[in-house]
Amino acid sequence: MTANKVPKPEETGPEKAGSPAVAAARIAPDPGDMPLLMALRSADICVLYQTPDLLYTMAENLPPVLKAGWRPFCRDSDIFPPAAAAQMENVKKRLLAGGQTARLEFSLSPKPAGQMAGAENQSNFAAGPGSLAPGLAGERMPESSNDGHGSQALWYKFFIEAHCDAQGKILGLVTSGVNISELRAREEVLKILLREVSHRSKNLLAIIQSIATQTARFCHNIGSFLKKFQGRLHSLSSSQDLVTDSDWRGALLQDLVFAQLRFYTESITDKQHCSISVQGENPYLFPSAALHIGLALHELIINSAAFGVLALGRGKIAVNCRAEGEEESPLPAAAALAGSMAAVNRVPAGGKALILSWREDFPAEAAESMPPAAAGSEQGNRAGGKAAAGDFMTEARFGSIMLERIVPQSVDGAAHYSIKNGRVEYFLKIPVAQFA
Repeated sequence: MTANKVPKPEETGPEKAGSPAVAAARIAPDPGDMPLLMALRSADICVLYQTPDLLYTMAENLPPVLKAGWRPFCRDSDIFPPAAAAQMENVKKRLLAGGQTARLEFSLSPKPAGQMAGAENQSNFAAGPGSLAPGLAGERMPESSNDGHGSQALWYKFFIEAHCDAQGKILGLVTSGVNISELRAREEVLKILLREVSHRSKNLLAIIQSIATQTARFCHNIGSFLKKFQGRLHSLSSSQDLVTDSDWRGALLQDLVFAQLRFYTESITDKQHCSISVQGENPYLFPSAALHIGLALHELIINSAAFGVLALGRGKIAVNCRAEGEEESPLPAAAALAGSMAAVNRVPAGGKALILSWREDFPAEAAESMPPAAAGSEQGNRAGGKAAAGDFMTEARFGSIMLERIVPQSVDGAAHYSIKNGRVEYFLKIPVAQFA
């Protein structure tokens, strides 16, 4: 680049050197420099040139925050924040004394009016040949990429090199700055996402630990434990897939129901005598609620697959979701075995909690072999009922704890679970804070 000639300080004097005429002369570029200047502007790069005594004689494509203080023969302290200027001058003096090319990185965002002296030290500095060196004492990276005015912080990375003649004598210093604000903003977003992933992973591990502990309490051998634990992990995985596919927003309730049902309905061959209907509100459940409600559905489904409608291939299962306080309409006999993912109604009634219900009706002959309401449910135990013998008793005990205690507590709701007169009924109240 051909630099426009700037008068020497001794030719103009301090007043003339900083005069508007001299500054204007420097702003007007040489026509031959235009392609390079256009490239610098497109890449958001600024370039400055200093004499060995650290006086600026040239600057191109400066950001407004630096351009405001620039004039011919100014110093770093005239255009950079005090802490940044001090760091820049120290690095340049080392370079003039025989050091290597250096780089620095800091924020140029305007400081709010009335900021305390020394607050500039909150910027992050680094210098050194090819690697970031420790910053100034007491400095730390800002947690946010916001500059305090509601806009993105202005971050620049500066490269400082010596301009030498053929004999190696230093003629001046070239400082080039690259705008890295977008890169910094992406890094901050990535940090937030990583913290969120870590938080959600810990929550998921806590759920798995709880499932493992509760499952082990009601299993008599390792084989039984592995079978039941794997089934519950599969249920959790299906719900987690829906949450992940929605970018961690949650999952539609009906999608959750179909995801849990799909594995168990594929084996039903006599679909004429087995009806499964899913109707009512279809809210977006938030991630934690989706995972726990998915586990509740899994417990209801595996009980049905062991002793109920899904095991017999006969009877009716009706899943409904309605606003609290609304009268329920008769359940349609719409077959949902095909696993349709279509949402009937995504928007729940405004401002009301939702009631999720599961009703399962058995044929008369099958109802006689079903255990009473006391099969492990807290309600039945309080009533003095007796559970069926064998593995179903332990399964029902775990299921009732999951359905009546763990899931309602996890969603800050309430639940009712009963088995009587050839019908399984489960009602779960879902507060408005758990869905959108």
